[in-house]
Amino acid sequence: VEQAAKRGTKPEKKKVEPNDELSKVLDFKKFDISELDCIFADFKTTLDPFVQNREDMARAEESFKKAVTTLEQVSPHAQFSEYVHALKTRLTSEGIVVKIKEGALAIYTEGKKTVQEILDAVAAVNAILKLSKELKAMPMIIARGSDDAVERAEGMDLPGILKREFKSVWDLGKIPRLIKAFSNNVQQVRRAPDMVRDCYSQAKKII
Repeated sequence: VEQAAKRGTKPEKKKVEPNDELSKVLDFKKFDISELDCIFADFKTTLDPFVQNREDMARAEESFKKAVTTLEQVSPHAQFSEYVHALKTRLTSEGIVVKIKEGALAIYTEGKKTVQEILDAVAAVNAILKLSKELKAMPMIIARGSDDAVERAEGMDLPGILKREFKSVWDLGKIPRLIKAFSNNVQQVRRAPDMVRDCYSQAKKII
């Protein structure tokens, strides 16, 4: 966004393939044992701001694309950079000047027809810029939260806790499955920092 606005040239087309594995929403198994569940509940609390940021970013991107599509013909399969170029083309044709100052996009010169869709596109770009700033600190925060949660999980006597909670012969048969589910939760926590870094990397490419 910033480079295209500053150069006044069509951005290079570069297809960014999302990493489906890293983009999955985490789904923690609940055990109804406070000692176990609190580990993943605490980590979820740490992760929630990122999840909200990612949702808001997706909405802002969609709003931008919708506004630009109303102004100019853009292929549904176009890359984000093509939407930026389409908007710039329309701004130039209308004599509208926009600048990025202090991290925000503003209209400096009104054109002969500054329609609502142009204002919507500018607002969406500013939302993306703001969200990307908030996202910048999250990889480190999530990495620390992940390390803490994994350390707590690995420091537990998991078999002992499960045997204490499930004493009947019937319940004892559940323990191997619960150990596997707990391990799966821990693996999701381990992968979360990569998911966040992947998202931030995609956001930087847009910016």
